[in-house]
Amino acid sequence: MYPEKIKKRLKKQLMEDIPEDAWNINFIFDKYDVDIRYSIDNFICFKPAIKLDFIKLAYQTTNNPFYKIFIKLISLNKRLREMTNKNIADKLWEDKHGL
Repeated sequence: MYPEKIKKRLKKQLMEDIPEDAWNINFIFDKYDVDIRYSIDNFICFKPAIKLDFIKLAYQTTNNPFYKIFIKLISLNKRLREMTNKNIADKLWEDKHGL
């Protein structure tokens, strides 16, 4: 499980892809992805295995222009971006579990 502060920021980021009139929204976090379940009108919608984007989260939360440039450079290379996201997820997951 991720720390509550990180989960809160991730939820805010993920809410961008959910319709405004959705209700009963549930996030089921895994190490590298999240499942989202929500209700809209009389239907239950399910979005499985959405990849967590820690690079985007880091870019949104920093005010330092040098960090923003560095984050942009990482995000230009797809393989580096995937590897960095995985490493960040591993580190945050380990910190929560005290490993």
